[in-house]
Amino acid sequence: ASLWEIADPSSLTYNTALGQTTLDSGGGPPTIQGLGWVRTGYNFSDVSTTPGHANCDNWTSRSNVDNGSVAVLPHDWAAGVQDMHVWDVGTRACDFKLGVWCAQDALQFQYMPALMKR
Repeated sequence: ASLWEIADPSSLTYNTALGQTTLDSGGGPPTIQGLGWVRTGYNFSDVSTTPGHANCDNWTSRSNVDNGSVAVLPHDWAAGVQDMHVWDVGTRACDFKLGVWCAQDALQFQYMPALMKR
């Protein structure tokens, strides 16, 4: 997911059947163990150490010298400073094995009334 798709997790429903959980995560996402790759929306291929730019060369690199952006919900509430809204962000080498943050449209069923002609 792009960080912008998950920027406000209070409006999302976390899928505990597919996503990672911890003993105290309840129905929400994990914190420290929830570090995962996140799309940036950045316009260019980038392998820098700049969060929000780094994208493992548009997610094609697995090199340990290239970097991609990662995000995690903070586990230390006393620190009181998050990088992006509620997220702590950073970069990791592209060969680092992590999960990914994903977003999915919920299936919405609309039941239309049957229209009858006379």
